[in-house]
Amino acid sequence: MAEHAVKTTPQTFIGGERIGGNDDLTRFFGGHVPAKDETSYRPVVALFAMTLLTAMAASTAAYGTPLTGRAAA
Repeated sequence: MAEHAVKTTPQTFIGGERIGGNDDLTRFFGGHVPAKDETSYRPVVALFAMTLLTAMAASTAAYGTPLTGRAAA
């Protein structure tokens, strides 16, 4: 931290060049870094997707098929 005058760790290095932290690495690979006040629904979508997959797995274990009324409920 002292050597590169940064406040956060870990820092990423690629080919000996310091890229920076997570946001800097995301920018380096062309990704979008949201602003502090920007709203993102990605966590909500991920939560619903995981819930759906869990319900389908439970339905498959109990009834032998992932698409049942119980899974939909």
